[in-house]
Amino acid sequence: MIATITNHISKGVQNFNDTSKKFTWFKSNFNMPVPNYMYDNSPFDRYYGCWDYLTETTSYDLSGFVPGYEICVGHAIFDFENDSGSDYNLNTNLYVRWCHTDYSNFSPAVWIYNGVNVQRTILPGYYYEYWIGGNIGCAGWEIYTNSTERFTASASGTPNISATNTDVTFSNVPSTTQLDSSKAGYIWVEGNNLCYVCANLWKHTIVGSQVSTSPGVSKAGYIWIDTYNGLHWVGANGYDYQVPWIKKQFASYYYNSATGEVNAGTSYKGYMWVDNEYGLTHVAYIGYDGYKYIVGGGVNPYA
Repeated sequence: MIATITNHISKGVQNFNDTSKKFTWFKSNFNMPVPNYMYDNSPFDRYYGCWDYLTETTSYDLSGFVPGYEICVGHAIFDFENDSGSDYNLNTNLYVRWCHTDYSNFSPAVWIYNGVNVQRTILPGYYYEYWIGGNIGCAGWEIYTNSTERFTASASGTPNISATNTDVTFSNVPSTTQLDSSKAGYIWVEGNNLCYVCANLWKHTIVGSQVSTSPGVSKAGYIWIDTYNGLHWVGANGYDYQVPWIKKQFASYYYNSATGEVNAGTSYKGYMWVDNEYGLTHVAYIGYDGYKYIVGGGVNPYA
């Protein structure tokens, strides 16, 4: 049996078969809902999976970041090849996590696989792969200071695989000090930007796209939802600004599920709040069509 692990650390991923299917973690809001982009007819390259790894690197400059943004994603690919003349009964436990370089855990620990058991009979001359990924972000409990941290993967059982480590350096990490809990949920216009204190108690700023110099309302600070479900506000200069991206909720928390996309009803349109789902870093509202939408200060991870 030849058993290996290959690690990939990147800012994002893109499907081989359909380049419109991609996701960027770098500078996006915590735990944006991730569509199921993997299981389709795309090719699966050995040691690589079915993705292109967008900006694969082990050095991240967080200039311009605020806490509450994702940084990167690590992927571990376990490869088991039966090079013998008889069947091989795979029965091993997979371990994947982000941790400190001395193997001590973040608090809470960032486990992706923690002893997940896999069993499979591999015929002579065949190989089998497992692929798993997990992200890391800028927060007081993850990346909170200039440092080098570790993405590590191993297996224990039949067979054992010693840890494959990839050390990643983070520089210009911003302060992750949280605000007073009484500030959570504040939303206001500051200059020409929309600001809010997210549920994780950090100030986030949405830089809008200018729509018009004549918004139809005269007072700076007005906030409203248009008939296309976009969120607008009037800046200090009296111009109409719109959030640069929105995402219709298609999942409940982190899971793609039938109960995720729920129509609250058009009678609730315009309701707006700081969300406590996903990564606690979004503004949420009920759109003109009655569905829930989320926006944030980070980049659009789907673009």
